Amino acid sequence: LYLALGGFVFWTILVGFCLTSYRSIFVLTGKKKSNEFPAGIQHGSEFNWRFNRAHMNCLENVPLFVAVAFLSVSLQKVDSF
Repeated sequence: LYLALGGFVFWTILVGFCLTSYRSIFVLTGKKKSNEFPAGIQHGSEFNWRFNRAHMNCLENVPLFVAVAFLSVSLQKVDSF
């Protein structure tokens, strides 16, 4: 359980890091300004948009996954008595 939880959090951080790196390349090369990445509006390539949505989905689902994981662990401990 903790391995799955750690893996999901690691995946969320990794996707966020990759998305930030991808955007940073455009800013550092002067192709875009840092404020040209509006939230919730498709901008850039299809790859960038899908990557952005994947990161947002991870952020939306981490709290739910944590709650379900800790609830299942606490219920297992109650049943073991």
